[in-house]
Amino acid sequence: MKKTILFTLLFFFILTACKKDDDTAPPITQENTFSCKINGELFLPEDYSSFPNTFPGISNLIIPENNWFFHFRNRKRDIYIYIVNVLETGSYTIQLSDGNGDFLGDENSGCEVDLNKPNGTRHHSINNNDIVRILELDIDTRIVLEFDEITLVGNNDPNDIIKLTEGKLNINRETLNQD
Repeated sequence: MKKTILFTLLFFFILTACKKDDDTAPPITQENTFSCKINGELFLPEDYSSFPNTFPGISNLIIPENNWFFHFRNRKRDIYIYIVNVLETGSYTIQLSDGNGDFLGDENSGCEVDLNKPNGTRHHSINNNDIVRILELDIDTRIVLEFDEITLVGNNDPNDIIKLTEGKLNINRETLNQD
């Protein structure tokens, strides 16, 4: 009888100690956040190295000549989004990326994902008419956007397809560097 009670208590303790990760996507109204799903798995940026970042998981935000470049990361993945010639709210098409991770100077908007660091696979956007909707914009400081789906293929295997879905981003450069 004592063994049964001990076993039951141990089993209950293990179940409660190993609860499922309950990370949830932040609402699009929350500043300085990004989230999406990669093949159905929630991606949230986070810091994972000893180098300081401007905000957890946002390691780059560059806006040269109205082109917005974002780099989001966590322990497993990096997501790069580049949107060109952003002058107003509206829809912007994500097009073919060359997969080299260097967007600056590119004439097309694109997206890339690195999976399973450090020696994972890189995927790049294709010409699939995927749309990013910019909902709010202050060209110098703030952007709010969302997307339903972005399709990417493996750089080394075009049959290796991943999908980014339910994307939400709200960045305000004026508050990004504040603690």
